[in-house]
Amino acid sequence: MENSVGRVINTLESDKIAFKGSFFPFFLQKTIWEVMIISMKKIVRRIMALFLVTVFIPIVLALSLNCLRPQRVKRTVQTITYIPHFVSTVVLAGMMNQMLNPIIGLYGNAVQALTSYLTFNILIPSWVF
Repeated sequence: MENSVGRVINTLESDKIAFKGSFFPFFLQKTIWEVMIISMKKIVRRIMALFLVTVFIPIVLALSLNCLRPQRVKRTVQTITYIPHFVSTVVLAGMMNQMLNPIIGLYGNAVQALTSYLTFNILIPSWVF
């Protein structure tokens, strides 16, 4: 333990590492904090845009659909907006089923090639943990 800590300290104090030459002077420049603030503002704007698209707009859509009187329009709009999520979930589940299939899947073929026997080893706790 002490040996690895000593190695880290020696590495940080070494002249071979670029901390002294370029890393620390980078933070001593006059414009660095201005650049950091601009970068943080961009990050916050992207997070807010992501929040708007993924949380706020679906809630507004659901509430506005709830206020619609004609059931036919409401069901049509809900079907059109929710089908892509349903289809992607079904496709992902089908792909996982095919890959993890112990008989014809990628995982089953790899286990059979390595251990030379076929088993439902995902169901055996000693294989998983």
